[in-house]
Amino acid sequence: MLPIPVHHDNGIAAGTQGMVPANTPKHAATVWTSYTFLPNWEVGAGAFYMSQRYANNTNTVQTGGFVRWDAMLAYHQPKYDVRLNLFNLFNKTFSDAFPDIATMAALWTICGMIIVAGQTPEVAGALKPIFAPILPHTPLQAAIFFGVLGGIGSIYRGPLVCIGTGAALLAIILANKDIPIPYLYSIWLAPTVLQGSMDPTNSWTLWTIGHTKVSHGQFLKTALPFGCLMVAVNSLICYLMLGSLN
Repeated sequence: MLPIPVHHDNGIAAGTQGMVPANTPKHAATVWTSYTFLPNWEVGAGAFYMSQRYANNTNTVQTGGFVRWDAMLAYHQPKYDVRLNLFNLFNKTFSDAFPDIATMAALWTICGMIIVAGQTPEVAGALKPIFAPILPHTPLQAAIFFGVLGGIGSIYRGPLVCIGTGAALLAIILANKDIPIPYLYSIWLAPTVLQGSMDPTNSWTLWTIGHTKVSHGQFLKTALPFGCLMVAVNSLICYLMLGSLN
């Protein structure tokens, strides 16, 4: 992929004319292969390469290239699949949307696998005793659940964001028919807002972090406590105003 110059025009920031857009590598490549063994098992591995890039549109900060190695193990059945994805096998530190969070990314991936698998009838029966004590079944439980976990569970596109994994979790809660939909929408809104404004995987958040020259850890230490407080206050307000809905 060749660098694309930024053309100067009305509304374009000064100093970006003719520069390479931020986070635009000159070269990128992906190699992946998989092998099926036994009747139902599949294993895969591959590498992702990205050359050096600029961290801002004025091309004053540059980050190095990297190679990331990933792997996959899957078990296939006619009506469902169970898949384990392993990212950054050698725990290499690199500058991208997910720097230094291999453990967090792996945790959310495993949570997503369990939640999505729980939507299939074959797996739902086995997982129901596990999910039943965790998921909320009353408005009060929902207020406590989202008030405590809504903030931390929404960053890095975690299981409390209605995108990807969160959509599967929402489907499970809706299937239980314990919590009124207007109440559930209102209480889930705050984690969604937090993810949209503070999640380091968002391009606009990454730009802010790069522009201010702070680390991801410093950014989260400053912003996340306020975000979690906002989610907790929203949960309390929702319960007080809408907790009596049927």
